[in-house]
Amino acid sequence: MRKFKEAITDYKKAIELDNSSQETYFRLGLCFMELKQNSNAIEMFDKVIKLNQTFVDAYYNKGLCLSKLGRFEEAIFNYNFILSYDRKNLIKFSDISVCCGKATCKKIFMKFIQKEECVII
Repeated sequence: MRKFKEAITDYKKAIELDNSSQETYFRLGLCFMELKQNSNAIEMFDKVIKLNQTFVDAYYNKGLCLSKLGRFEEAIFNYNFILSYDRKNLIKFSDISVCCGKATCKKIFMKFIQKEECVII
């Protein structure tokens, strides 16, 4: 845990020097995830997405954080983006099934799956 806190400090310093590095924001978001600071992580992943709208891993990790916060429909939006952007991208079904626990989310996700060809494991 201490190493992640140290890394957060270092990444924040790096951002002060260069606030256009999507990789730095992404790694900072991962550190926040490890510390279960999901709201902070989402904020970092949003910054990554603002810099690069096709950064698939940012959408994926943002979806995980949103799921942990119970924001299932928003999480599914992020997973759907991944599937619509990169059909070959495999998403673990266990990550998505967290969202599908709610009937509304399951309906949204199942509609997408039926409409599009994608691979889910």
